[in-house]
Amino acid sequence: MRSAPSAVHTDLFARETNRAPLDDALTRRPPATRTLGATAKRLATAFDRRGLDPDTVTFLDARLKGVTDRLTANTPAPILPLLGLVDSGAARPSRERLRVLGDALNAAPDSEDLAALGTKLARPPAQPVTTAFDLAGASNEIATVFDPTVDRPSIVDRVLAGITDAAGFVEGEPTMPVELTPELDLPAWQFLRDNASEWLLPGAGTIDADSVVGLKTNPAFVDAFLLGLNAQLVAELRFRNYPLIPGWAPVRTFWDRANAASGATEHDILEIAAWPPDTPFGSPAHQTPSASSADLVVLFNTPLFREYPGTLVYLVPALRDPNGALNWSKRPDFAVRQFPSFQGRISSELTFFGFDLDPALGAERWVVLEETVNGRRFFNASQNPSNATNGGDLAAQTVSAPRRVMIRGDILLGGI
Repeated sequence: MRSAPSAVHTDLFARETNRAPLDDALTRRPPATRTLGATAKRLATAFDRRGLDPDTVTFLDARLKGVTDRLTANTPAPILPLLGLVDSGAARPSRERLRVLGDALNAAPDSEDLAALGTKLARPPAQPVTTAFDLAGASNEIATVFDPTVDRPSIVDRVLAGITDAAGFVEGEPTMPVELTPELDLPAWQFLRDNASEWLLPGAGTIDADSVVGLKTNPAFVDAFLLGLNAQLVAELRFRNYPLIPGWAPVRTFWDRANAASGATEHDILEIAAWPPDTPFGSPAHQTPSASSADLVVLFNTPLFREYPGTLVYLVPALRDPNGALNWSKRPDFAVRQFPSFQGRISSELTFFGFDLDPALGAERWVVLEETVNGRRFFNASQNPSNATNGGDLAAQTVSAPRRVMIRGDILLGGI
């Protein structure tokens, strides 16, 4: 028959000391006093004295001998200090702790010693015992930290700490319903070119071959077209349950303008939600600084750019005479040149170049086409150059210099 639940449960003690159950052993007669004394003497001899100073060793030897003598003489002796001294576990007690245990060996055992032994053998209580830790205070502080009714519960910070929005798509508080602001860098003029080219350039099919035409952009049309394109695009995205911020315009690029400094694409219009009320289409308040007015566009109907795609096109200001009149006969300063901010091809022959310039100022510029230099080229030697008596003379007379074509802006753009 095993121990009753309310009694000292020796099975627990046996399990903690890696022993067989002790219930049966308790029914046996206790060992003889001589046996207890011999066991205590064996424990005292096996006590690890390494690393202890001589005074401490002498002190402990005297205390251990006193315990063994008391047990041999059938006199009660304190057992718990003896066990704590000879079985201190992996970590050796400090010198002060050893002296405390040694002093306890010299004391007479009493009921508290027996009660302490019973506590070690007793079944663990159902609830944790009271300790020096302030459980009530800790519970109040923990409840305050996790209170979901405060302005910013701790769970909010915990959730936000696990959110990474590297792309910057989510605006505002990430715990709010997700509303995205995608940017679609799609040059909208290409949709017109592919589906309704007459809306992009009316009469494009009637332009004479090998001709150059001066044009200007239409900001009012750009505003209207991008407004309609975004309305249709947002409706399609919402139909597909794509969460967008109300009033957001995903496509704000029409001409695919390039920033000369950074190389990034620049928008043509601002966010539609930011347009001031009662402003007409084409208003500068709708446009970004790079598209704040109509721009000059030069259109070429020629296979030149298909055969020589590296040809440079740029503008150079014409020089003026002392009276301030334009002097088209004088060579301009080619170091002061303006490259196009956008360009495109409507067909295999129709190529356009757009400049961030008031179209009226185009009448004061040269339109320059320049051949890029990729190495020296020579004419056909069958031309029989004169006075060519050696290879150097032949090369000098047949070398093909880079070509540069200049078109007067007052003639090309005078009608704008």
